[in-house]
Amino acid sequence: MTTALTIAAPILMYHRIGATRSNSIVSGQYVPSDLFEKQLRFLLRRGYSPVSLSDFVGCLASPHKGVRPIAITFDDGYESVYTNALPILKRHNVTGTVFVVAGHVGETNDWDEAKGDVTEPMMSLEQIRDAQRLGIEIGSHTSSHPDLLQCSPPQAVDEIAGSKRLLEDLLRRPVDWFSYPYGRESEAIRSLVRAAGYLGACGTRRSLNTSRTNRYSLARINMRATTTIPWLIYKLARARGEMS
Repeated sequence: MTTALTIAAPILMYHRIGATRSNSIVSGQYVPSDLFEKQLRFLLRRGYSPVSLSDFVGCLASPHKGVRPIAITFDDGYESVYTNALPILKRHNVTGTVFVVAGHVGETNDWDEAKGDVTEPMMSLEQIRDAQRLGIEIGSHTSSHPDLLQCSPPQAVDEIAGSKRLLEDLLRRPVDWFSYPYGRESEAIRSLVRAAGYLGACGTRRSLNTSRTNRYSLARINMRATTTIPWLIYKLARARGEMS
């Protein structure tokens, strides 16, 4: 009698790539470029295969022995992802998913500025299109980066479904994946994401993912300026422990 193969796989969550800005209220979000490349090299040496989110979910549903899928995601769509992360991804022939704040393409992070954070430029439309041409998957991170649990139902629909329509109009391609700002989700919000036509969504719950994971509440591991290789090893082990 054979036992069905089951795998548990990670999704990594990044935000800003580049030198840390100590005057930022979220300075931990800045992963230096050299550390990002070290993390990537480590994962490749460990046998992980970075894939798009669509392929990631497919690998969970139909796992193959020896294949270790991993998805690399970037929230918000900062320009530093294009200028600093993309060349490294290209150098290693690795893909990733960038969740764009649709209403702030080519603008700045005003949702953070309102809290006293430093100003950071967001990817321009041409940069997003170029990243897409190079094999990077583009997802939605709402239109304006609100806490969806604080939105009225019509506002939440506009942020979720409206951002999908806007990005698809700009990119002329389907936008299949969503990421919850601040990781704020609920069954009602997940239902709106599903109704909008997304294939799935990422949150910030700390765990690994299996074929049984809710596709609209995929878990991720937060990558920060302090995530050295020993700390990454610990985070991967801790995420596995969160499953028990």
